[in-house]
Amino acid sequence: MNFGENLQRLRKGKGISQERLAEIMEVSRQAISKWESNSAYPETEKLIALSDLFGVSIDYLIKGNESNETTDCVQGSGENTTIGETHKDTVKDRIVPVRQYRPLRTALAVILYAISPFWFYLLGEQPGGSGRGVFLMFLSIAVATGLLIYNHFIKRKEGKK
Repeated sequence: MNFGENLQRLRKGKGISQERLAEIMEVSRQAISKWESNSAYPETEKLIALSDLFGVSIDYLIKGNESNETTDCVQGSGENTTIGETHKDTVKDRIVPVRQYRPLRTALAVILYAISPFWFYLLGEQPGGSGRGVFLMFLSIAVATGLLIYNHFIKRKEGKK
């Protein structure tokens, strides 16, 4: 068995539709369809979440090695097994902290850019002085630039999902 067949078997064994799984994993239904047809594969983060969701190892998901835990998962324990909110939050808990602080990082970068020239005035810098004002100005600019670059790469990474 390959990844797509394993995923489809586990999903159907739990009685979950592609739409519901897509909602839980925060991807499109088409992404689930591509995973199941082996046209595309999930990111490592999503693979871990799928493993947690279905209670199987990542090794089983990818290679299809049979084990007791996978048989139990598909056959069920005799009770009606549903996916709770705890599984829905699995992926969201890992993504939201990065996303929610983006505006704060951007605002901090803008503030640092804005105050960078005022270090001269705040420290009373004179020509030929200690250079603390220049140092703090460049430090402010470097930190602000770093924050904006970090935001750019986080946004770019989220865009690929």
